[in-house]
Amino acid sequence: MSTIRLGLDIAFVSIDGIPLGASLQPLQLQPHLALGSLGLTVLIATVVALTAVSAFVLQGRAADNRRRIAIIGGLIYAVALLSFWAGVRILFWRFAAEFPSDLPFVLPIMIGVGMLFITQWGGATILYLSYRFRIAGVWLFATTWGTVYAFVFVGGEGTPTFFLILWLIYFGPATLGVLAVLAGTELAVRNRERLITIVQGITED
Repeated sequence: MSTIRLGLDIAFVSIDGIPLGASLQPLQLQPHLALGSLGLTVLIATVVALTAVSAFVLQGRAADNRRRIAIIGGLIYAVALLSFWAGVRILFWRFAAEFPSDLPFVLPIMIGVGMLFITQWGGATILYLSYRFRIAGVWLFATTWGTVYAFVFVGGEGTPTFFLILWLIYFGPATLGVLAVLAGTELAVRNRERLITIVQGITED
C-alpha cells in the first residue's frame, strides 16, 4: 500500500495504482462515512445484519448442543465485526497504529470487544433457542445494524480504537441492558394472564 500526500490536507491511497474508496479524500477531522454514500452504508449495514440474523435463526435447526453453538457462533460473529472495523480503517482511512509497537495497547481492547460481541450473540442465542424469545432476533438485527453503521464512520478518532473503546465501556453494555429489558417485557406479555390473576388476588386481599 502506498500513500501519496498532495499538499497538507489531501491523501491518495492506492494498492498497485488502484484507488481505494474515493480517489481523493480530504483528511477531515470530523467523523464522516468512509464509503462516501449514506445509501451504500445503509445497504451494507442491512445486508450484514440480515446475514447475522439468518445464521442466528438457522442455527436453531441443529441445536443439539446449544452452548457450543452459542460459543462458535459468537466467535464467528466477533471475528466478522472486528474484521469489518479493521478493514474499513485500513482501506479507507489512516490506520493510526504502528505495528507491532502498538499491539500491546490495541490487542487487549480488541479482545475485550470480541468478548462483548460473543456475549451479545451468546445471550441472544440462549434466549431464542432455550426460551423462544422472538425479541432476541429483532434485537440482534438492530444491534448488528447499528454496530456496522457506526464502524463505517472514520475521522475524528484520537486513536484507531476509539469506536472500540466506546463499544466496550458504553454501547455494548447498554445493548445488553436493552436486551434484558426487552426479554423481561416479552416474558411479562407471555404471562400477562397469570400476572393479572396475581394482581387481582392482591387487590382483593
